[in-house]
Amino acid sequence: MISRKVIKAVEVAILVAARTPGKPVTVKEMSDRLGMSVGYLEVLVRDLREHGLLVAHRGPGGGYQFNASLSRDPRGVSLWDVVGIYQDQDEPESVPRTPDAFLAVEQALHDSFRRACESMNLLDIASTLELASPRPLATEGPFKLKPLVRPILPRGVSSVFQWASSPCPEPA
Repeated sequence: MISRKVIKAVEVAILVAARTPGKPVTVKEMSDRLGMSVGYLEVLVRDLREHGLLVAHRGPGGGYQFNASLSRDPRGVSLWDVVGIYQDQDEPESVPRTPDAFLAVEQALHDSFRRACESMNLLDIASTLELASPRPLATEGPFKLKPLVRPILPRGVSSVFQWASSPCPEPA
């Protein structure tokens, strides 16, 4: 089964690949476009960077870009290069012994999935992506939160110094 983490990592990799070469993508921009928290994105980006798929640029104008040496590789970068990072993590260490028929079916499904992912070039997928406007913010989501009303502040004397210089009302 494909985990949610794998799907989100693929989204991040495709978004960054779509902007490479060009201006680096910041985690904040990824958060706005993909609707994910900055903390969760930092974990995904760290994993992709540690496996050599992304390159980090620090400072003003910094962010993340796809590794240029991988984009020049004639065989390209496959979707499996991203999925494979998490595939080993998701598999349990001690699998209960199942009948050989079920094991063979599971292995065949896994092999088919891997071949399909290896045949898809990540940069080709990214080139078809149109970077539309970012997804709506969480405050515009299902809760339909209203903006807070500005408090009405009293108008009048707020200190003794203002009171001393204010005109005194005439006695009636």
